[in-house]
Amino acid sequence: MPGARFYTLLFVVFAVLSLPLPAAAFSFTEEEQQERMEELPESGTKLLRQLHCPASLKSAKIATMIGEVHRSGGGRSGLYGSFMDSSSPDWEGRHVTNRAVYGNVVDELNSGFRLLGLKTYSSAEINAQIARAEQEAVLNNDPDAAIAAADRLSASFMLKGLISTHSQVNRVVNVDEVFVTINLQLIDRQGRQIASAQMSETTFSDADVLNTIHNLVKKQSHTITYKLFREYCQGGK
Repeated sequence: MPGARFYTLLFVVFAVLSLPLPAAAFSFTEEEQQERMEELPESGTKLLRQLHCPASLKSAKIATMIGEVHRSGGGRSGLYGSFMDSSSPDWEGRHVTNRAVYGNVVDELNSGFRLLGLKTYSSAEINAQIARAEQEAVLNNDPDAAIAAADRLSASFMLKGLISTHSQVNRVVNVDEVFVTINLQLIDRQGRQIASAQMSETTFSDADVLNTIHNLVKKQSHTITYKLFREYCQGGK
């Protein structure tokens, strides 16, 4: 039979094992959980509901113009945008995107603006009133063109976006990667920038870049809308 000393030692071991661990022992797990929470996509719709925008926004209109920076011979050579269609002479020279993608990008952004009560325009409606040259001027940061376009559309806001892509070799896996960036600028009827935002994504060159662009905007459109109008709404203008 084991002696009293053995049972005493066994009791001490069980007592130690049953003690709660110090808080520091849980800190790593908590940090991991926090990181996982931060990696989850934000609920843009929930964010938009948090905005308390002035009543004047409910009757305001916003026109969105999206274009793509295209390059020739290593340098920037111009823009392709939602103003293009298959009859345009530059249609075959498109670098990455096409009309369907531009339209989808505009539609996704418009869905967020409508949640704020804004009235929106489709690409077709904008094309019917604003010529290609004027849209290119707006996308090239011409304030006079932006003011003229806003007046013609009776738009209180203009959103202009530029899609740019570049590729490079990932030397780790020896595969070409494509970096997609969409820069957005929100401007008022006087051509002044109110806010800006950026979306970016990386994919492999053999992936569907067009689909990547569309999914990027679809995933972030409501969050981007929140960021663009947050200061305006908090200012109560």
